[in-house]
Amino acid sequence: MSTAAEPRGGLAVVVSYPHLVSGVVAILLFVVWVIGDLMLERARLQSRIAQLAPLQFTEKWKGEAAPRALLTHSDVLPLYGSSELIYDMPNRATDFFSAYPTGFTVAPLGDRGYPALTMAVGIASLGRAFAGRKIVVSLSGTWFLGDDTEHDATTLKAHFSPLQAGDVIFYRRLPSDLTERMAREIMSHDPVPRDFPMLHAALGCLARRCNYERLIPIFAPLWAMRTLLLRTEDYRHVVQAVEHHAPPRQRTERVDWGALEWRGDSLWRLESASNVLGIQDSIWNRHKKQMPAGDAGSRDTAFLALMEKAPKWTDLDILLATLKAVDARPLILNSPLKGVYWEYRGVTAAARQRYYRHFDSVAVRYGFPTVYFQERDEDPYFLSESRSHLSSKGWAVYDRIINAFQHDSLR
Repeated sequence: MSTAAEPRGGLAVVVSYPHLVSGVVAILLFVVWVIGDLMLERARLQSRIAQLAPLQFTEKWKGEAAPRALLTHSDVLPLYGSSELIYDMPNRATDFFSAYPTGFTVAPLGDRGYPALTMAVGIASLGRAFAGRKIVVSLSGTWFLGDDTEHDATTLKAHFSPLQAGDVIFYRRLPSDLTERMAREIMSHDPVPRDFPMLHAALGCLARRCNYERLIPIFAPLWAMRTLLLRTEDYRHVVQAVEHHAPPRQRTERVDWGALEWRGDSLWRLESASNVLGIQDSIWNRHKKQMPAGDAGSRDTAFLALMEKAPKWTDLDILLATLKAVDARPLILNSPLKGVYWEYRGVTAAARQRYYRHFDSVAVRYGFPTVYFQERDEDPYFLSESRSHLSSKGWAVYDRIINAFQHDSLR
């Protein structure tokens, strides 16, 4: 029997080496089994990209499996966005490109209320997987008006992914100053679940620039062990979500983009016939009492004050800086304001132009192709309601621009 006795305070401590060795071997075998299972699920997912691309479910954007797999296929264009991705509407990009009509498909990544900060964390978590990769980022213009921040903390917590955040922090996928900025914004809402104390401590340290910040990467192996099962479950959930879906039947077609926009415009005129603002009839009839008219210019001062101090400008800058840091090739689409609605409420065109200039001043620093549809501000049929959801016409315009971007013909 292999034992050793060591005196300690007059007592003999017996150490059983065979038990210690067998425990280590058991742990190693378990790790090898989990890694093998992870590799198997990755291979299964790669054979199901056509099924995965058009689907919309939480694990798709909240984990690692789906976005990493999608980025390996040049005929799949990831589209990051929020509720416009799940709001059912004719010409929605996910549906329009599902059959590869012009040689590629669009893969939505996002959910209702998906914040720009969470987009940045998700993109940063994959780091160089985005290098040289085309993606589209759809932003909601009204995020930057500062008039709807009451539930920001709840929204961030609902969309927060500990797996993605930990990969950013422990694997140092971003420059130090950008990682610190991201950590400060995350910790200002404190969305980290209690069962991730190591992540909470690391984010807190980065947020306040503590003396131990340089030691955080040392814990990367521990983070890898902590999340090994999470990654395997992530891949398994994604595979299970797609395995019962047949791949879409691909068909190539010649698209008349002008006719597509015209049909979208005609459809939306019918859908919003009850009002001159282009707001969907069902929404207008339910909420018109909460949309009182205002005198011209009566809300300009309040509009500009809220807009200029809106916290999401910081999130936008972090998102754009992240895209630059991972060397992605993004197209930034920011929906316009529904100018006819804001004019009706008392916000003049001059005040709205200051919003567009402000957005341009943030976006231009990064040099990405950016479309914010200023010329569509007074088109009542581009958006379906008073905020930022696209109408059938709006999506037709987006589709044309997305197609041009993918085929390197965007002007």
